[in-house]
Amino acid sequence: MAFNYHKHRHFPKLSTTVILLSFLLPFFVVKCGDQTVDTLSGVELMTGKEDVGRDFDSSNTMTLKPRVFAVFAFICAAAATIFAWVRLDQEMLIGLILSGLGFVSLILLFWDIKATDLRSEGNDYNGMIKITLGFGYFFCQIMYILNILFYGFGYKRELRQFKKDNDNTVDRFT
Repeated sequence: MAFNYHKHRHFPKLSTTVILLSFLLPFFVVKCGDQTVDTLSGVELMTGKEDVGRDFDSSNTMTLKPRVFAVFAFICAAAATIFAWVRLDQEMLIGLILSGLGFVSLILLFWDIKATDLRSEGNDYNGMIKITLGFGYFFCQIMYILNILFYGFGYKRELRQFKKDNDNTVDRFT
């Protein structure tokens, strides 16, 4: 059974909008032992956050600087949303590239946060702080994967159709 893009043409409009909204959900959870100290949403990762862990220890709080990979993932989602609403010739290729870049940038964001691990941000907890992934991060990655699959199959179908059209054109003139 062939992939029918036109039957599901509204999927990218919905999924990219959901990706943008998922930046409001917790991306990372900061814990000290078993106690949750703070949660960091995608928006807080993009804009930076002061007083991380204020509820836990008001005397020793830290500042989280804006993360470039979070900003880039959000820009990819915003651009993909715009291109999902606009009809273009290379809509599948643009959506595939933007979804792939957003997916990779979130993976790089994870490694950036893990490498920094908030220990070098000016606190003295000596490794007691653990950072785990939150629901928003997983949800955003799953939506990016679904977009990659959707655009990938759609682009493959477009290439096959283009090749078939060009082969027929060449056969007609020979």
